[in-house]
Amino acid sequence: LFITVPLTDQSKSYETINKLCELANTIVFWSQSKIKFVPRCESEITGNGTTYTPNTIPEYDLDADDFIENEDGKLVEWERTDNAETYNQVTVEFTNRDNGYETETVDYQILADINDRGLRAMSTVSYPWIHTKARAEYVAQQIAMDSCYSRNTYKFTLGLSHNLLEPGDIVTLTDTATGLNKLPVIIENVTENGDEYYDCEAKYRPYGTYSPARYTIYESERASIDRNIDPGDVNAPVIFNAPPEITDTGLEVWVAVSG
Repeated sequence: LFITVPLTDQSKSYETINKLCELANTIVFWSQSKIKFVPRCESEITGNGTTYTPNTIPEYDLDADDFIENEDGKLVEWERTDNAETYNQVTVEFTNRDNGYETETVDYQILADINDRGLRAMSTVSYPWIHTKARAEYVAQQIAMDSCYSRNTYKFTLGLSHNLLEPGDIVTLTDTATGLNKLPVIIENVTENGDEYYDCEAKYRPYGTYSPARYTIYESERASIDRNIDPGDVNAPVIFNAPPEITDTGLEVWVAVSG
């Protein structure tokens, strides 16, 4: 996706970076003293002598052994965007190089969804950095598909054993209470919750052929006492009459024994 950014006006650098990532459907975040970019891409793309291969390997298969319960006792919460905020037609405004850089618009429609729910048009989105109609159509399609088919957001909390997870990583979710069975999702946001927990937000990723999870969480081996083992012999016990000054009844026999 080629774009031209005419930096003719003063603006904050993070605003420019966020706009670029919005155009390219890319997650951007700061981690390990680096700024990182992860495209939300499900298929291999080749162009201009370069091939981009998306990550299709889930990092973990998360289930009840991994999630930390929230205050309501739930393991995974999910939210679904309301129908009123879901759009099946997206119009993108761009500056057309082939037409003397005049401002034009293109739109993309998801006909199957229009037939089901009627036309729901999003307000025109302006991307003056795009200068060809094909690229503007591509971005419009990208926004419409995300609006209609990425409506579910999943929220869950993990412990320190998963602290290497970052936005852009794929995991699968299994939670019988919400009917999830190895649902593939892509992590959109990770927030530290104190010193021991991480709150994660993830979006649905289409079902497909995914490799087995990269990492497996093993149960912690905790030391325990075997109370059924033969204790062995004891030393000769000492049996004596307890001094009446330290007993309640005045007449007690005490036994002292050791291994």
